[in-house]
Amino acid sequence: MPRLDRPWQQRMQQRPRSAMFSNVQVSEDTARGLSIAGMVCGILAIFAVPYLLGPIALALGGIVLQGAPGVRGNHRGMALCGFILGIVAIVIFILSLITGLFQYGAGW
Repeated sequence: MPRLDRPWQQRMQQRPRSAMFSNVQVSEDTARGLSIAGMVCGILAIFAVPYLLGPIALALGGIVLQGAPGVRGNHRGMALCGFILGIVAIVIFILSLITGLFQYGAGW
C-alpha cells in the first residue's frame, strides 16, 4: 500500500462510494433547514420553474434522508415530501416537453 502523507488522502480512501449522498453528515439544525428548503422548493416546482426547483428539491431531500439517519418526525417527513415533489416536478416537466413537441412540432 502506498504511503499516505496527507490526512485528506486517508479520508478519501476510507469513504464508501456506493450511494450518491452517503458521505454527507448532517446535524439536526442543518437537517431542519434543508428539509424545509427542500419541501418549499418542491411545492414551488410544481407550480413554477420545475426545471430549476425540481432538481434542487430532489437534492436537498436526498441529502437530509441519507445524511441524517437519526432525523425523525417532521424533518424526515418534510425531506421526503421535498424529495417526492422534486421527482413529480421533473416528471411533469418532461411530460410537458414531450406533449409540447408532439402538439406543436419541433419548430424546424
